[in-house]
Amino acid sequence: MRLGRFPTVGLVALLIATAPPVIADDGADVYEDEVANEAKSLSAEDLTDEQLENYVAAESEIASIRLQHANDIASRGVDTATEAQAEMAATIEDHGLTVSEYREIAHLVANNAETSKRAKRIETRTH
Repeated sequence: MRLGRFPTVGLVALLIATAPPVIADDGADVYEDEVANEAKSLSAEDLTDEQLENYVAAESEIASIRLQHANDIASRGVDTATEAQAEMAATIEDHGLTVSEYREIAHLVANNAETSKRAKRIETRTH
């Protein structure tokens, strides 16, 4: 393995870690550490059904974007990662959320059992 490929691998990891899946697992979550301090302004009680529905819809599309771009990032690097991040941000905004709101909701889905259950119900209903 060439040493020059390590930054590309890091970019792939960064892109994949941009947002957690709707159904969170029990494993360590790098993303959780990244947004732990950001997710203070939105509480589970304040989260509306509409916001959570928008999050679930955006997350589904973002998962597809991550998969689409993963191989390109490995071969083409930073330009593709930047393009993928911009596409993901646009997808989030197309669903009526800011990137910050999306991250806050993702944090709640990953760390609040009731919010996670609500997200799973929405995901099941919409798929």
